[in-house]
Amino acid sequence: MRPAALRSVFTPEISFMCEVIVGIPEFYREVIAPVEVRIEEGNSIKKISALSRMEFLFGSLIAIGFLVQKVVLSIFFFLANVFTCGLSQSFRASFCKNIQAGLKYFGAIPLGWAGVLIPHVINRKILRIPVDGLFVQS
Repeated sequence: MRPAALRSVFTPEISFMCEVIVGIPEFYREVIAPVEVRIEEGNSIKKISALSRMEFLFGSLIAIGFLVQKVVLSIFFFLANVFTCGLSQSFRASFCKNIQAGLKYFGAIPLGWAGVLIPHVINRKILRIPVDGLFVQS
């Protein structure tokens, strides 16, 4: 099953964690990985290259920065939710989104450290990026 299909089958708590687990490799694939875009006959082809040790280190440092930001925002929205006695749905929704993003970045930190030690295994098994790169048509 694809991750999108998993989200619709399970309860909200399980789908919440599925999105966190799926989001960790997506962070490295979409934000950190080197990307080349080629346009051929009206179609754009995106090549995602395998990550090096330095890129994994850089990714874990960026994840630490994003984690700090999400923790601060979570505290802010938690306090806003407490002061409004839980009557504002937007504060509650923002609190949950920031918690979810914080968990994703919290999981990306050890993945980056493991990528510094064994980049070829992390690229191939977890990020699913082959040595010659991953081609995505958009």
